Amino acid sequence: MDALVGFNRSIQGRLDRISKGLDIRRCSGHPKSREYLSAIRTETNNIDYTLTAMKTLLNDERAKLRQCDELKKEILFERKRAEHMKDNWPAHLPSAVAVSPIVKSESTLAGPPLKRSSSQLSVNANKRKKQIPSLDYLTCDQFTNIPRYMRGRLSYVEMNSAIDEFHNSVEMKYNAAEASKNSQSKKKKTASVPVQHSSLKGKCYISEKELKLFGNFKVDAIGKKVLIILRHLSILKEVRAGGCVNYVIVSQ
Repeated sequence: MDALVGFNRSIQGRLDRISKGLDIRRCSGHPKSREYLSAIRTETNNIDYTLTAMKTLLNDERAKLRQCDELKKEILFERKRAEHMKDNWPAHLPSAVAVSPIVKSESTLAGPPLKRSSSQLSVNANKRKKQIPSLDYLTCDQFTNIPRYMRGRLSYVEMNSAIDEFHNSVEMKYNAAEASKNSQSKKKKTASVPVQHSSLKGKCYISEKELKLFGNFKVDAIGKKVLIILRHLSILKEVRAGGCVNYVIVSQ
């Protein structure tokens, strides 16, 4: 029964198409039939052109959306890096200070000369610190990529705190050396500035003995673990000279 119904619908569809064809053939004798067909063809071409232009426009907008998504990812990544830098800014690096504009009034011009600010007074100290390479804090990726057996239970905060203490110890050593150079006391100079080995000449370093004298960096189990990690990351280099172990800061 279903087969007969389907056959009937097929025959009916064919008869409808034949009827429409005959109607169009009878209309071909109309005097304006060609004009109507030409207008229909023009409208069809216009619709096709509009659809093609819309398709091209949609593809361009999709490409722009993909670029916006990539730009958004880059902005979020840079924002994450900036927040990480802000939260882990090394204490030994200068922080940005907002400077208010100076308005030159008559009282200012007529008054006494301005005093030197603390930043101006520390120019010579900054020049001295330039010889000490900065030790940057480890990033999250650097800390995560350290082998587990090497860092053990050492936390990210503890690692960066130890780096800060190590850098402070190096600064204190060289500050003491600079002060001893300017001192007239031979005894003080001999105690503060040890004899430098030839293999360490021109390098920024600190020995294990000096780590115990300057700063709060402790050469205990955690301190030795930190030194091993810094050597693993090529931030420090161990040099045995002068009868002791020296840690040379590798310039970044």
